[in-house]
Amino acid sequence: IKYLATHMDLFCPTEKGPIPDIGSFIELINATVSRKPDLIFGKPSLELAKDIITKYSKSEIVVIGDRLHTDKALADNIGCDFICVLSGETTRLDVQQYKGSYPALVSKIFDI
Repeated sequence: IKYLATHMDLFCPTEKGPIPDIGSFIELINATVSRKPDLIFGKPSLELAKDIITKYSKSEIVVIGDRLHTDKALADNIGCDFICVLSGETTRLDVQQYKGSYPALVSKIFDI
């Protein structure tokens, strides 16, 4: 059986706190039957953006997101700019402590 996954986020932030996301189930399945997905086609995989990167140049693309390990990683994989919104997982402190290249913009509007 082909095993595909949309993304690898471990949790999804909600108003009442984090809830399990697809990555948690991927880890559960792997721990139980020692199997990882054949393909994860969501962020940060270039599979997700292949049509966009063939149509536009890197200078015409920007990834906007709230997770450094998926959204910023996708931008890095594409080679384009990243705008970090502080409306979900990532905090301003996370951005300050991030070891990779700094986002092109960090949103103050949604700062939590």
